[in-house]
Amino acid sequence: MPRDHLIRCVDSTGDESILLDVDGEQRGATLRIQGLSRRMVANPPEPVLDLVEIAAIVYAADAAIRRGGAKDAQMGARWRRRMMFEIPVRDPDLWNSADVKGSLEKTLGLLSDDHYAFAFTPRPPDPKRIEFLNLRDADLAVSSVAMFSGGLDSLAGALQDLSAPERRIALVSHHSSTKLAKAQTEIVSELRKRFGAARVLHVPVSMQLGKETNRESTHRSRSFLFAALGAAVAHMMDADHVTFHENGVVSLNLPISGQVVGARATRSTHPQALAGLGELFSAVFKKPMTVENPLFWKTKTEVLELIRNAGASDLVRMSRSCGDVRGRTKMHPHCGKCSQCIDRRFAALAAGMDEADPIEAYETDPLQGPRTDVRDREMALGYIRNATAFTSMSSTNFMLSYGEVQRALGALGMTPEAAAERLFNLHQRHGRSVKQVLDKRLSEVAIRADYADPDSLIAMIGRERFGGEAPAAITLAPTRNKEKPRSKADRAWVLRLGKNEREAEIEGLGRFRGVSAGFISRLSKDHFRALGNGLPAEDHPFVQARLLSQEWGIGEEVVRRRVNRLRREVTSRCEMNGIAPPDRNEIVENIPWRGYRLNPDHVRVYREPSEHISKDRKEPRPLPRQPGASCK
Repeated sequence: MPRDHLIRCVDSTGDESILLDVDGEQRGATLRIQGLSRRMVANPPEPVLDLVEIAAIVYAADAAIRRGGAKDAQMGARWRRRMMFEIPVRDPDLWNSADVKGSLEKTLGLLSDDHYAFAFTPRPPDPKRIEFLNLRDADLAVSSVAMFSGGLDSLAGALQDLSAPERRIALVSHHSSTKLAKAQTEIVSELRKRFGAARVLHVPVSMQLGKETNRESTHRSRSFLFAALGAAVAHMMDADHVTFHENGVVSLNLPISGQVVGARATRSTHPQALAGLGELFSAVFKKPMTVENPLFWKTKTEVLELIRNAGASDLVRMSRSCGDVRGRTKMHPHCGKCSQCIDRRFAALAAGMDEADPIEAYETDPLQGPRTDVRDREMALGYIRNATAFTSMSSTNFMLSYGEVQRALGALGMTPEAAAERLFNLHQRHGRSVKQVLDKRLSEVAIRADYADPDSLIAMIGRERFGGEAPAAITLAPTRNKEKPRSKADRAWVLRLGKNEREAEIEGLGRFRGVSAGFISRLSKDHFRALGNGLPAEDHPFVQARLLSQEWGIGEEVVRRRVNRLRREVTSRCEMNGIAPPDRNEIVENIPWRGYRLNPDHVRVYREPSEHISKDRKEPRPLPRQPGASCK
C-alpha cells in the first residue's frame, strides 16, 4: 500500500516564498510571475490567487516527496503516493464544494497517477499577497492565451495563432532553469520582430524549488501549475479558453516500454486531462472555460512542416526539446539520448529539415551516437519498436494493444468509433515517418561499415533487423535490404519437444539445444494450454518479456536477444538446407506490449522427439530435403 503523506501550508504570505510542512519536515519554494500589467492585477480576484497558490503548493509537494528508488519506480502501485493537503484559502466554501474539490482531486490523480485529498480552511485577509506578481506599466489586451514552453510544438502553435491578422496573444511560460528561460525569451523576441511587439505579450513564470524540496524528478503535477497560470491570466483578460500546443502522439503518450507504468507515462496534455482541467477552471471561475490542444491531430513531423510553411524554419534551432534541461550547455542544448531528443531528430529528418536542426546541437547523435546505459538503450529501442509496429497493425490490434487509447475516446468531441479511427491513422502516419528515416539510415549503414557506433540506436536496430552480433561495427551487405521471400499462407512448421526443456527440434532443421530450446519449450506450455481450452488461433495468449525476465531472472533486453538468436539460428539452418526462411513472426510471433507466442497459424507442436536426428552431433548438419520435411 502507498504511504500516506500529510502536507500543510505553513506560510505563503507577504513575499514570494511558499513554506510547507511535509510529513513534519519543512520544505520551501518561490513563485514569481512577470509581464502582467498593473491595471490587470489592481484587484486580483480571490479565486485567481487561490488557484495559483494551490497549484504552486501541489507542485512543491510533488517535488518534495519521493516515489521510491529505481526498483520501486518500476513496480506500478508501489510507486504511487497518497497525499493529503491542508491549505488555507480565501474562499473555503468554493474550494470545499463537491464540484470544485472533486474535479481538482480527479484531474490531479489522472495527471500524476497519485491519490489526492484536500481540506481547505479559511485564511485571514492578506492585502500584501500579490507580491509574486511582478508588475509592468504597459498594458495589452489579448484575444487568446497559450502555454509556451519554447519547444517545437509551442512554437508552431504561436506561429499559427499569429497568422491571423491583428490577432494578439499572451504566451505564458514556466521555467525552473535560467537556461530554458533564455531560450523562451529569445524566441518571443523574434516573434515580436516579425509580427509586432504589440501583438505578443510574454508572461514568464519562475518556480524555484529549494534544494531540500527538489527530491523527486518526475514532476508530473508541473502541467497543473502551468495550466493554472494560464487559466489565471485568461480569466483576468476575460478570455474563455487556454491552449496547449502538443502533437497528438506525444499528447496521448502511449507507453514505449514495459517500465513506463503509472505516472511515468506522462499525461500532461492527454485529452482527458485537458477536459478535466477545463471542468475545474469552469467550476472555480463560475463561467465556461476550455483547455484546448489545436495540434492534437498532428504528428511531430507535421508540426515541423507547419513551422516551415510559416517561413520560420530558422527558429527551429532556437527551440528546446531536451528533457535534461539542467545538464545542457550553450554548445549542446540537446543531449541526444532522451526520448524528446529522439522524437525531435526523427521528425526533423522525416520533414527534410535536418539543416534547420543541426546535429552539432546534440551532445550525442540520437541515431548514431553510443548508448551504453541499459535503460537508455531500452527506451530508444522501445520508441522504434512502437513506431514501426504502428505501420503494420490493423485498427483492431491497435485498440487491443494500447489500453490507454480507450481513456481518450470520450474526450475528443466525436463518436468513439470516429475517434478510434483518427487516432489509429495519426499513429500510422507517425510510424511511417520513423520507418522512412530508419530505412534510409539503415541502407547507408549497409554501405559504410564504419558509419555508426556499435552501441548506437541505428546499430542495435540493424542487428535486430538483419541479424548478426557485430562486436565493433555493423557490416551489412546492401543485398540484405531486399525483402525475404514470403512464405506460403498455409505453411506449417513442425516442432517436437525433447525429454527436457533444454532440447527441441524443428522438423527439417534439426535439434536445438540450450536457451533456444528453452524458449521454444516455454512458449509451448501456453500453446498447449490454449489448445486444451479450445481457443481459436486469434485468442492464443501472449507472454510478455517482463514476465519471462522475472521467471528466468534476466533482463528484458536479454529476453529479446534470445528471441533474435533463435530467429537467426532458424534462418541459418534454412539457408543451409535450401529452405525458404520463415518471416519474422512466422514461428515466434511478437506484438509490441502484448509479448510472444508460438504462431498458431504456422506452428504444430508435438511432445515426442523425432527419431531421425543424429544425437551424437552437437552442430547441425545439412539434412536431405524431403517432401513435407520442413512444412506440412
